[in-house]
Amino acid sequence: MPEDKYFYVPPVGKFDGVRSFGEQVKHVACAQFAFFNEFEGKKPPDDCEKGGHDPAKTKAELIKYLKDSFDYSNRVLATLTANNALDRVEGRYAGPNTKLGISVSTTRLISGVKPSTASSGRPVVCILASPLLQNTFGL
Repeated sequence: MPEDKYFYVPPVGKFDGVRSFGEQVKHVACAQFAFFNEFEGKKPPDDCEKGGHDPAKTKAELIKYLKDSFDYSNRVLATLTANNALDRVEGRYAGPNTKLGISVSTTRLISGVKPSTASSGRPVVCILASPLLQNTFGL
């Protein structure tokens, strides 16, 4: 997306309150920080619905904020161990869930693995798709 279109919202039609592309990028980054704050037992930001607390405004700043949110989530997922995998995660973004449940769901999203195979309908063991999870559980 060109930088000059990051904050474009159509002037005609029913677009009141719609996020621009840049606002959506900021919302996703903030929500990802919030989600993994809950994974760590921390309080998430209160203002993700309005773009979050980060002052990012330019394309470069927004891309950095988004990349930082992925780096943070990877660092948090790296804390998963066999001892804490079944710890409960509660909150508006991540819970109710377990750390393992979040990790498997995240691995599926990252790897593109569907929850079940189309041909057999049997569940896919997504834990095998992630080197992090393979190492954590000695697979």
